[in-house]
Amino acid sequence: MTPQFLMPVTSDCFPFMRKDVYIQECFVKNLLIITQYVPRLRQKILELIIEKMILIDVHVPRTVIEESEDAEDSEGEMEDVMFEMDGVVDDTMVEHQCNIQEEDDEEDKVTDDDKNCLRPMKHPLANTLDVLMKIILEYIYDIGHPNGEFDIEATKELYRHLLLIFEHVVLPTHACCHVQFFMFYICTFRPGFLDLFLDYLWKKIENPNTPSIVRQAAASYIASLLSRSKTVPMSTIKAGLDVLVTWVNRYIDCQDGSTRSYADVNLHGPFYSVCQAIFYIFVFRHKLILESEKGLAYAKGLNLERIITSRLNPLKVCLPTVVSMFATITRNYEVAFCYTVIERNNRAIIPVVSQTQCGSSSQLTNMNPLDSFFPFDPYLLHMSGVLLEPLYQKWEGQQVNDDKEQLSGEDDNDEEEEKEYSLYTDKESMLPLGITPTSAMCVSPGFRFASFGT
Repeated sequence: MTPQFLMPVTSDCFPFMRKDVYIQECFVKNLLIITQYVPRLRQKILELIIEKMILIDVHVPRTVIEESEDAEDSEGEMEDVMFEMDGVVDDTMVEHQCNIQEEDDEEDKVTDDDKNCLRPMKHPLANTLDVLMKIILEYIYDIGHPNGEFDIEATKELYRHLLLIFEHVVLPTHACCHVQFFMFYICTFRPGFLDLFLDYLWKKIENPNTPSIVRQAAASYIASLLSRSKTVPMSTIKAGLDVLVTWVNRYIDCQDGSTRSYADVNLHGPFYSVCQAIFYIFVFRHKLILESEKGLAYAKGLNLERIITSRLNPLKVCLPTVVSMFATITRNYEVAFCYTVIERNNRAIIPVVSQTQCGSSSQLTNMNPLDSFFPFDPYLLHMSGVLLEPLYQKWEGQQVNDDKEQLSGEDDNDEEEEKEYSLYTDKESMLPLGITPTSAMCVSPGFRFASFGT
């Protein structure tokens, strides 16, 4: 009878999210200890913990965390500034600084990144989330490696529990930033877990009875996982692209000639999310794909040109940051040419401007009709991030070749094309570095346009 009454009690007694981090840490650790001697309660206990972590996560969006960290760093720099009178030097101060310098030289050198990993987060809720994420990730590792060796059966059972929790709690939550990384983490243990998770997400997409918003979220998870995990093999990336492209082409075939064959997010939301997933994966993994044997032939074999020029017009609906980067890369490798479609879409956009009470004007054009977010965007928490950093693929950028010398002997049409291309690359530098226009919590791929052509 004890397990029957234990869960309601633990739920009622769970500390409020603004309680001291030490209280939350002790409570969660003791709950996880209960899972060891009452194994049948493990799924419910983990679900309770993750629900509370999700609540914290949605209360501290990325922009809030970044602003808190930047503000504290700038204050610390100001405090370190020392002003001295011209021509006046204190001998005792010089001697003291020399002694400190000698002691620092004798100590082991610690990089700035190491210091950041060890220090707590500045924002109190972000710090609480960081501590709890570290506990959960360490718990997952300990269950999968009970004696320092990988236990496949124990990990399988834990994976099943976490997948159910992900389906009930995490997947329906829009724009959470960090909690979903527990699935990212367990999928790195073995390729089989990655394949199972991708298959689960793909079944959500292709099932027409699944709510559209869930299908779109599943597409975002597939794109982000294939792009961000270092443990994903090349074969899995190509297989994922093949499945996504095949589904998109079948969808286009079904819509050709129908009365619904026009750009509309409400009618074709999952289609646009899958197209955006294709663009996103290609942008992140284009080096790996194109540098492999017959990589260019494989990329051209995807027939991305058909998707781009379809009447459903995915370039009009997908995130501008993703579209711009995809257009730059595909143009550079001559895989597809997007700028004609982008220019036509830009001419068709009618900006809506409103005037506020203060007299200033604001543009109301929705630049993110899909309300997109990428769940495995860069991880901002310090202590728990140490466990994820070796497994995480950062955006590396792409150097665009300077085509001016190659075009010197070309005709006037090629020169006009180059000018048009330069126009778009100039526009890319003015785009926001990843924050989607409709929600500060949703960040785009983490692309840094400054790495292009510089």
